[in-house]
Formats: sequence, structure tokens, C-alpha cells
Amino acid sequence: MMKLKILVLVCLLTIVANSLFAQGDPREILKGLTYEQQISLQKQITSYKFSEAELNESAPRFGVEPGSRHILRMMGQVPKNPWNQELVEPKIFGHIQGKSGVDYPDPELINKSYRKFELDKDAVRKYVNEEYLPQLKKQVIQMEQAIPLPNCTESKTIRKNISKTNDQSGNTPVQDLLFISPEKAPKDQDINEFLGEKVTLLVYYPNKKTEIHRIAKGLAVECLPTRFRTTTEAFFIDRGINALKNYDEDYHASGVLHPFFK
Repeated sequence: MMKLKILVLVCLLTIVANSLFAQGDPREILKGLTYEQQISLQKQITSYKFSEAELNESAPRFGVEPGSRHILRMMGQVPKNPWNQELVEPKIFGHIQGKSGVDYPDPELINKSYRKFELDKDAVRKYVNEEYLPQLKKQVIQMEQAIPLPNCTESKTIRKNISKTNDQSGNTPVQDLLFISPEKAPKDQDINEFLGEKVTLLVYYPNKKTEIHRIAKGLAVECLPTRFRTTTEAFFIDRGINALKNYDEDYHASGVLHPFFK
């Protein structure tokens, strides 16, 4: 488009200059023009309208076909209609079947083969009441039912690094959960002394339906005691004796076991 604008301007200047300066040297003529005459000349150039003969004569020198509508549009001599209004609407003469095509089925055959789906409300109600709801109730009962957990047979700690820090800030405890059987759970007043200041004791009663059972299932607790400790740098899973230690001095160390658990 930019190239076309330049072309039109060159054509315009060429034609106007040829007509204005036919009497002598253009530079000498321009020197003799006053300011008002120069303004008038500029207006003549910008408002000049090409004739068909002028366009046809100048266009080939710039690689444009004579009578091009693009030039006429650029000069405002042809309305700038949307391109889609100038396209001829295609005509469809018929549908031709290819060698590998199939015949288009008769609409009546399509209607006959269509089976309208009708919802049997009574059958749905019967299914919901006799099959779906009883099965759902059974699943809820199973989820709430407490599962007895065995005692851990070994002491083990699993560490998973979360981030890397260069100072003691990574040793800051964030969360500390201990799942423990009622037989080994200390009294409330001794919890902090025995297990640490940040620990939360979750006593797991095998025959009671409590929220603790659902939490234990969600964390995949396999045996008791099991402890989940989190710092800003690492995540720990402790089982057995390791779950009963006090880690207040250093959450990344091996911990200290209170005589109560020995």
C-alpha cells in the first residue's frame, strides 16, 4: 500500500510539473513565485484529478496496469467500497458425487431411523431409591468407620526438602502433628515438656468415630505413632520412637527422647 501511495504521488508530480513547467526551467520558475503562489501551487498538486489518459500513460512506467482501480481509489475518484461488496456471489450449479462418495440419504429415512429419547421418571426414581442412595450411604459409613491402626514396628524418619536457606530461618517449625494411641499419650500438662512446644497431639481411638480418623486417612497414616513435622526448609515423617522425640532444640536434628517413652 505504501508503494502504491508513493507511485501515485510521483505520477501526480510528474503530470502537474510537466503542465506547469513546460514554459521553462522549473527551478527558475519556482524562484520567481511568491509565498502565496507557492501555496496555490501546492493546493493544485494535492487536489489534482487524474484523467484516464494521464493514468494510462504514466502507470506502465511504474509496473501498474493502465486503468487500475487501486490508483483511482487512492485519488478518491472511485468509492472505497468494502472488498466483499465487489465480489461476485458464487453460483452453485449442483452437487457432484465423487468416485469414492456415497449417496446422500433420503430425509424420510433419516427421520424414520431417529429414535426419540424419552426419560422414564418412574424407573429413574426407583434406581435412585433402591440402588444409588443405599450404595452412597454404604460408602459414607465406610469412610467414617474407624480403622484400627497397628503399632509401628520400626523407628524411621523420612525427610523431603522444600526449599534451601542459608541461615537458621529454615529450621523454623511451621506445623507439627502427632498421631498417637491413647495408651501412649501423655497428659495434657506434660505434652509440651515431653514432645515440644509446637506439637499438636491427635489421639487416635480405634473404636470412636472422630474427625481424627478422616485426617489420618487423608495423610495415609499406616501405624502409630506417626508424626508430620514441617519447617520452612523441609518436611518430615516420623514413625515409631522417632515420632515421640522432642525437636525443640533443633527441628532438623535427631531429637531427644523423654524418659516417659522409654
